[in-house]
Amino acid sequence: GLARLVWVFRTVQPGHPARRGAVLAMIFMATEAALGAGLVLFRLVADNPSMARAMAMVTHLANTFLLIASITLTAHWLSGGADVSIRRQWSKAAWLILGLAGLVAVGKSGAVAALGDTLYPVTSMAEGFAADLSPTSNLLIRLRVLHPALAVLIGAWLIGMVLRTHVAPADTVGTIARRAVLALVVVEIGAGFLNLWLLAPLWMQIGHLLVADLLWIAMVLLTASALAKPVSSSS
Repeated sequence: GLARLVWVFRTVQPGHPARRGAVLAMIFMATEAALGAGLVLFRLVADNPSMARAMAMVTHLANTFLLIASITLTAHWLSGGADVSIRRQWSKAAWLILGLAGLVAVGKSGAVAALGDTLYPVTSMAEGFAADLSPTSNLLIRLRVLHPALAVLIGAWLIGMVLRTHVAPADTVGTIARRAVLALVVVEIGAGFLNLWLLAPLWMQIGHLLVADLLWIAMVLLTASALAKPVSSSS
């Protein structure tokens, strides 16, 4: 992280947006390490079923998303992407920001669901559904139902949002990102139901998270392209 920060500052001139991205990436990398250390120091690991652990994991995941976004934007700007601006683009920006916030919310609910699946494994889907609806189950188990419901809701929102978000035909990054978001929403929801059917094995949880990260990257790039600052005609 530090090496990337130094390299970026030596590569581009002051005022370049990549410098801002590199600084943010360094900040979120530091908080990522601190959150990870906190999980270990406060023993929020192994078989700990406390809500403190769940909240720590939710915070950890949100920070990870911000770190990935910072690195993605840094690479995008270093590759020639324009800086972003929401001036005269308030409506478009609101839709895109809500989409990003929705993805973070789904990710947080997924972190809680994954923790419940790991700590309280089941042997059949019927057993899992019964545990989800039982008032005597641990809160982590009863919260699992929120994840698929929220994922489908936000997935539908993202599809609608992307279909109404247009990028310039010459914007290769924006065009690819737009198509990737549409495809990855479908893949991610399918992977989620497959994960449910397979009773959430660890390898499937990792695959599910990988697709979520790819969807997040595509959404960040789409947002950056859609809100790109227009090139001044006077230059």
